Amino acid sequence: MPTTKSQVSDHERLVVRPRRAWHLLDCGTTRLYELLDQGELESFLDGRSRKITVESIRRYIAKRLASADKKNPVPQGPAKGVRVGSSAVRCGPARQDPQPKAGSRTRPGKAGATGDGSVSP
Repeated sequence: MPTTKSQVSDHERLVVRPRRAWHLLDCGTTRLYELLDQGELESFLDGRSRKITVESIRRYIAKRLASADKKNPVPQGPAKGVRVGSSAVRCGPARQDPQPKAGSRTRPGKAGATGDGSVSP
């Protein structure tokens, strides 16, 4: 029997524990409990276990997406004045090994080796 919007299938969750809500919202413990305190998410205690409704998580995400669309519209294509292609990419000079300062001493890497690559007797 196909499920309609008012029916819930056996595998669809109605409530989740805080740990699963953290994963669903990709947030931390503190942020999750802030959302609960602010009334953004609905929850209840089932014995000693906190349960958060999945529907309230969906509403919160939809609300955030709606406000994000108004504040930060997705740009359509490149901005004016921006060239696309290899000429738009500028690279600095290749990174070189630092040169020792004048008057500074350099220590050889191995015993008996000198700074110029030769080995002292």
